[in-house]
Amino acid sequence: RSVPFYRERLDDGALTEETWARVAILKRREVQDAGAKLHSTAIPKSHGKIGVAYTSGSTSSPLMIVKTALSRHFWQVFALRDELWHGRDFSAKTAVIKRDRSAKSGATEGRRLDSWGPPVSLCYPTGPAALLDVRADPYEQLAWLAREEPAYLLSQAGNLKALARAALEAGVRLPSLRQARGLGEVLEDETRALVRQAWGVEITDCYSAEEIGYMALQCPKHAHLHVQSESVLLEVLDDAGHTVPPGGVGRVVVTPLHNFAMPLIRYEIGDWAEVGEACPCGRGLPVLTRILGRTRNAVVLPSGSRRHALISTDPLHKITAIVQYQLVQKSLEEIEFRLVARRPLTQEEETTLTQLVAERFGHPFAVRFVYVEEIKRAASGKFESFISEIAQ
Repeated sequence: RSVPFYRERLDDGALTEETWARVAILKRREVQDAGAKLHSTAIPKSHGKIGVAYTSGSTSSPLMIVKTALSRHFWQVFALRDELWHGRDFSAKTAVIKRDRSAKSGATEGRRLDSWGPPVSLCYPTGPAALLDVRADPYEQLAWLAREEPAYLLSQAGNLKALARAALEAGVRLPSLRQARGLGEVLEDETRALVRQAWGVEITDCYSAEEIGYMALQCPKHAHLHVQSESVLLEVLDDAGHTVPPGGVGRVVVTPLHNFAMPLIRYEIGDWAEVGEACPCGRGLPVLTRILGRTRNAVVLPSGSRRHALISTDPLHKITAIVQYQLVQKSLEEIEFRLVARRPLTQEEETTLTQLVAERFGHPFAVRFVYVEEIKRAASGKFESFISEIAQ
């Protein structure tokens, strides 16, 4: 009744599991095209002031999201829950390495803050914080961390992986560090292992998006994630639109429950996830075993089917000439293997990687090796090891 976009999309019938399952999935392009038609004309006054946020995600498809103060409040509530679940010491120092849009942090010296900032500082006294832009070189980041001596480190998962690898090469231990925290990217088991090996600490993970807020937080007793069901209805669906059982992998479809300014009903966020069994921790919240990344991080086979493209990096590590890599699917038959390397790979090494692609992706793709000086991050500071350029 109050959102023009839904007047033709939804009916006034009874809401049941069966009728809910028939509601059409909302695509990102539809949100872009709908514009103000997705904005409510009757937002409850008790939901507070209206604000605007912008996101391009990792798809480079910009969205403007209209939010209420209530929905922003829930974002902070779940951020605070994450802190409390993991028992962090608020009196300690925390370090953050991410894109500094204020441009106030220097390239290598960063900047210092008096507190951790919201939401923690709204409720508790805290120790100081330090911020460095993620575009600094990993070795510059390590030197900065050694100077700052933080107890906690928050950064994108891909950056934590690069940092841990650099620390192992340089022998930088960071004895003050108690915990690392992943942000905004798929957290691989390999990254957890590298951080553990480099610094002797664990990583905690979370799953969030600008247009939704926090969707899942890592269980304090296990490595899997708990869906934050008080704030979001999260479905994991197969290609036929059916709910995936525990152990299954499917696309993530979400409905934020509190943003009445711009309702996103059954919004396909573009990620894949694996559903987990009920957790013995007693929290009772649904479980995601892991997040498998964006739809564009899935390889498209000639048959039209998709397969997630997390690739084992053990063979890559054995080729010491490789500094950085990225795979880009250019067509249904071709993969471009981009390499920052200390030297060109031998024919035998290139053959090994070609075979690795065929084994992992389930198809003998033609692999073309391209040597570059640098593989740049996205504007958000994220780094993707695989991208499919096949139309979604």
